[in-house]
This record gives sequence, C-alpha cells and structure tokens, in this order.
Amino acid sequence: MAKGIAQSISTRTQLLTQSLRNIAQSPELIEALNNSDLPRAKAVVGLMSAYLPDAMAFRLLLPGDNKPDNSVVPHMGYADLDLVKNTFQKPQLPLIQGERGEHRHLAITHGIKKEGKVIAVILASVDFQALRQSFNILADEQMFIELKQADFVLFSHGSADLKSLGKKTAFKVKDTAWTVSYWHDGSLDLTLIGQILGIILIPVFISGLACYFGYRKLNALLVADQSSVLKATKDVLSNQAGVSYPVRLRVCGLLFPLLFSLNVKMISLILKII
Repeated sequence: MAKGIAQSISTRTQLLTQSLRNIAQSPELIEALNNSDLPRAKAVVGLMSAYLPDAMAFRLLLPGDNKPDNSVVPHMGYADLDLVKNTFQKPQLPLIQGERGEHRHLAITHGIKKEGKVIAVILASVDFQALRQSFNILADEQMFIELKQADFVLFSHGSADLKSLGKKTAFKVKDTAWTVSYWHDGSLDLTLIGQILGIILIPVFISGLACYFGYRKLNALLVADQSSVLKATKDVLSNQAGVSYPVRLRVCGLLFPLLFSLNVKMISLILKII
C-alpha cells in the first residue's frame, strides 16, 4: 500500500513539474528574456501561472537575485533561494519549504536555458494540500502512515503507537526527496486496503492530469463523467448495477470494474474515507 501512495504522490509531482517545464519553454517568455525585457518576462510568467492548479505564487529569478521576498504569500525564504541557486547548476527535486501555516508550500523550480546555459529560473510555490489528501487515505487504528523529507516528517496519519509495535514497510517517492512508510499490526486486511486504495488513487491521478492538459478543459470532462460514476455507485449500493455508464475520460472508466468488485460494506467504508 505504501508503494501505491508513493506512486500517487509521485504522479502528481511529475505532472506539476511537466507543467512548469512547459511554461519555461514558452516562446513568449524566451523571446522576452533574449531581449532582456525582464518586466515582460515576469508578466508572461504571471499570466501562465493560471495554467498550474493550486499555484500560490510564481517568481522569475535571475542569477543575481539573492534576497528573500515577503511581498506575496507564501514568502520566498533562504531555503527557496538555495533551491533556485542550485537549479542554475542542475535540475532539482521538488521540496516542501517554509514555516508552518500560510507560508508552507511545495517549491518546484525549472531553469530556462539559452545556448545550453540556465539564464533564469522559475520558482513555483504550490499548495501541497492535494498531496496531504493523497496521503491521508485511511483512518484506521490498525495502521500508521508517514511521509518524510530527509529526516523531517511532513505528514503522518493513524495510530503512532504502531511505530514501536507494528511491521514497517517503506518506499521512496520517485523523482522527489520523500519517503512513504507505514506500520500495521498484522491483523489488518491488506487485500481490502488494496481495493480501497485503487478506488481512491484514481481520482487523485485525475486531479493531477489537470496540471498537464489544462484545468478548465479537464474539469468540464470530469463534471460530465461525475454523474455516471455517482449513478454506478448508487446502483451498486442498491444491488442494481447496470451495464452502461458512459464516460468521456478513459481513466474514469477504470473506476467501474473496481466499484463492481466491491460489496456494499466496502463502498460505505470508502465513502467515509473520501
């Protein structure tokens, strides 16, 4: 299960990173930088930030920018500046930065190159609550889940007593600096959890797709498909599952075999979780 959670988080961060890469490769942005038109370049970045869901702040930084910025929330601190500085040398992994509260954010950077050299860096400060939602999957006294960045615990969920008593499983989150670990007490039905996890992680993956394909367009398709998914759920709960539930997104279609494989008790548990 930890592997599934790690994959869910990894998928979302990869899509965010790809979206930022697309912005960094914008012809308008590159042209503005080539013409040393910094105000225009920053304006382009500001406009394109609307295409990145959950973006809290976008900043365009040059090699000489080395001072914290408290003009917008979240603040850009020294940890962010170090991440930007290192991005001028090589690509960096996404990191959760900042003090707790409104200034805590997921920091993602991408360098803009000219003739093979990074001439500017985009720093995106993203709301990481979607990651927390991906993480807080099960509220069960028989398990404890933890997400760490190096030695720092980012999120934890469940019964902490199991850390000293239960069995531990851990997985690295691909393309991040994070590790997902979970402990369980032997009596936990891991087969049930696996089925529940499949139901929950598909919507998480869909929300991540919004970063890549464009939030508005995908959101419209999701709204159209939502009624079919809800109808199928109600039909299963009433033991009247049908054979036709039209959807526009192929990934939404993957929900139906999972729904039909579950019983009423299991679906009721899922609805409580999500």
